Amino acid sequence: DGTGLTLNSTNKLCFNDATQFIQGASGTVLDIAATDEIELTATLIEAVGRLEVTNGAIFNEASADVDFRVESNDNTHMLFVDGGNNRVGVGTTPDLGVGLHVRSADSGASVEADADELVVEGSGNTGMSFLAGSSSTANIFFGDSDDADTGRIFYNNSGDSMNFNCNALNFMTASHGEVCFNEDSADRDFRIEGNSLANLFYVDAGEDKIYMGVASKGVVAAGHEPSFYMEGTNDADSTIGL
Repeated sequence: DGTGLTLNSTNKLCFNDATQFIQGASGTVLDIAATDEIELTATLIEAVGRLEVTNGAIFNEASADVDFRVESNDNTHMLFVDGGNNRVGVGTTPDLGVGLHVRSADSGASVEADADELVVEGSGNTGMSFLAGSSSTANIFFGDSDDADTGRIFYNNSGDSMNFNCNALNFMTASHGEVCFNEDSADRDFRIEGNSLANLFYVDAGEDKIYMGVASKGVVAAGHEPSFYMEGTNDADSTIGL
């Protein structure tokens, strides 16, 4: 009756109206068009050749327990989205973590719940590479809602140094055979604790003094502290002050 399925003079097979149609646009191109969406329902849909999507694509919009898999030349699971377990795998069916799982081989290990958003796994030597320009830095940042870079580890390719920052202060730098603490000259102390002494070795950055083997840095009266103070714990209870 002309209101359902029609074939017009341009060999366009129309459904309901001219905006929904199938047409052989040329000898090698088939156009399928609709005003809103096109639904394909089948157990298996195969696309032989290249698939081009111009305005974006959504897979599994109904949030069903359906997986998405991309196969490479030698890997059946080069990219795998696990719809049921909400994981993404690269090179594998993801079975570790809660986010992205990159695996070259099965290690047989499990993953900690506090560090499972990204899992990189291999059966031998495994790692990640951070590659930056020859005059730039490769960075790992640690932050929260109050401070995006409260902690940072970075390698400076320009000076060939590894730096560790805490609370936006550089507290340790390793470069050219030297390890330097508090290179930015902040008022930040350095302390090594022993088995029974809280201050087995204590560098007071604010006062420019060093203490060894003391219960607390205030063992000497204020204003009379030596630059170096060491307290013994033998039978003679010896004390050396310089």
